[in-house]
Amino acid sequence: MPATPVLRLPLISFGLVFALGLAGVILLAREPTGLSLAVFFFGYAASVIIFFVFARYRIPALPALLPFAGAMVPWLADSALTRPSPRATRRTGAGRLVGGLALALAAYAATLYPVHAGQGQADTAMSLVNLGAAYSREGDTTRAVETYEEALAAQPGFAIASRNLGLIMLARDSTDRAFRLLSDAERADPADPYTHVYLGEAWQRRRLLDSALAEFRKAVVLAPGRVEFRLEMANALLRLNDCPRALAQYDTMVQLAPDNPAVRHNYAVCLYDVGRLDEARLQLEAARRLGGQINPRLDSLLNAGRNPARY
Repeated sequence: MPATPVLRLPLISFGLVFALGLAGVILLAREPTGLSLAVFFFGYAASVIIFFVFARYRIPALPALLPFAGAMVPWLADSALTRPSPRATRRTGAGRLVGGLALALAAYAATLYPVHAGQGQADTAMSLVNLGAAYSREGDTTRAVETYEEALAAQPGFAIASRNLGLIMLARDSTDRAFRLLSDAERADPADPYTHVYLGEAWQRRRLLDSALAEFRKAVVLAPGRVEFRLEMANALLRLNDCPRALAQYDTMVQLAPDNPAVRHNYAVCLYDVGRLDEARLQLEAARRLGGQINPRLDSLLNAGRNPARY
């Protein structure tokens, strides 16, 4: 795949420094003169500068440092001798430099070897998920979808990638695919409350409110302090005309978030449905004071004092 414009400059820089390092190593192998030393150390300094300037591309930059590391190995071996040796002052041979470069390359390869089986794929998938989340924050959902799909190709069944991609599919009204992705995420990580909330939304899109309620309940159990999860559960109970159980959720939510106007408004709806009109008026006024949106029909019915089965 050709280099993108963003990557072209660092790749060119790494290539130039790598070529300079090889030139310095070759000159050192022939004769350690002042010129060869100047080329070698200037190339080393340039490689370190580029390494930190293009910090985002540290891994691709590491091979540019290998010639310098390899050339230092035979010199370090000579310096580590406990007694003077004529080898310490002799010309550095090409074979010894190649051997040093091979040792440096082996050390570099060892750093890339995964500590645990599959760790490399997991790290790649997580990096892609982070990139996809950045695209989503910027509003570029097309690239986000592509990146999440790459993450799932790198590690099939990766819970976070499935969950985030499922959320985008929900926003695009691709309910069937969203349901499959979120179901995969739930199987892979059943302890993630967000997955249960999104899956509950997918069940609601399918008009299966009992299944949606079950998912919202799981989210509340996993994160009892999250008001938004309880609100989803209470709204599902309202759609099922189960106001008594919804009231228990609103009682808790008012304690957790007394300044949330949406909670106050929906609490008023539930109180109205069970005939507790005075309490409903208090909650509606609280929602109004907090700047929440008020349903005009509910407002007029409360002022009129009527209480049909559903407003």
